[in-house]
Amino acid sequence: MRKTILAFLISLALIQTVNAESDGIYMKTYEVDDGELIVEIKALDMTIPVIGMAFDLYYDPYIIEYESYEEGEFFERGGEPIYMVAEDVDEKGRKIISGVTLRRIDSQVDDMGLIMSFHFKILKRENIMLKFDDAVISSLEEGARVDLTNIEWTNANMNFATEEISEEVAKTQVEDYKQIETGTGSAIENAKSTLYTDVFMPEAIAAGLLPIAIGVCYILWQIYKRKKHEEKTDIGVSEPEKEKSDYRTWTEI
Repeated sequence: MRKTILAFLISLALIQTVNAESDGIYMKTYEVDDGELIVEIKALDMTIPVIGMAFDLYYDPYIIEYESYEEGEFFERGGEPIYMVAEDVDEKGRKIISGVTLRRIDSQVDDMGLIMSFHFKILKRENIMLKFDDAVISSLEEGARVDLTNIEWTNANMNFATEEISEEVAKTQVEDYKQIETGTGSAIENAKSTLYTDVFMPEAIAAGLLPIAIGVCYILWQIYKRKKHEEKTDIGVSEPEKEKSDYRTWTEI
C-alpha cells in the first residue's frame, strides 16, 4: 500500500532532498455535536511549492473509529489532485495510510491551507494521541522529485477527559438541585448543613451575644442602684426581686 501511494505521489527514479526550514504540517482537531471527531491536516507557510505528500496517521481504534475523509483546498489550487486513503494495521497499531499528488501538467502549490480532513466516530471519551509517521512531502524540480527535509510534522492530542468531568459535575449538580426541590436524598441534608454552618451560624452567634450583653449591663445597673439606695437610707434593704432579663435563650434563636 505504501509503495502504491508513493507511486501515485511521484514515480521518478531520481530523488533529491532540499531544506525547508520554516515549513510545517500540523493537525487541528475538534468535535461536532453528533459525537464526531474531525481531524484536519493543514499546511503552514509552505515556502517551497510542492506537488504531493504521503503519511501514516496512527490512532487508537478503541477510542475513535475511522469513517471517511474529505479533500481540502490546498492541492486543489494546483489542478486535479489524486487522493489515496486506506486503513491498515501493523505492529505500531491502527493507522490511516494517506497520499495526495498533483499531475505533472498541474501547478505546484505553496502557502498554507487545508490538505484533507478525517472523520471519526467517538467511541470513548478518553484522551487520544494522533501521530504522523513515515511522512514525506515532495517538490518537482527540473523533472526530478525532491523530498523536502526539515518539515515540522506536528502531532495532536485530543483531550476528552476535561469535558467529561465537567459533564459529570453538571449532572451531579442538577441531580442535587432536584433532590433539594423534592426534599429527598442526602443532598437536602448536605444543603441544610452547609446553609446552617455557612450562613445561619454566624448570624445566630451575633444575635445571641447581643441580648446577653444587654442583660449583663442591666443586672450591673440594678446592683449599682441598690448600693446607692443603701448609702442614702443607711438602713437594711431587703434583697430585691430578681429582674427577668429580656434576652432570648439559645433555643429561641
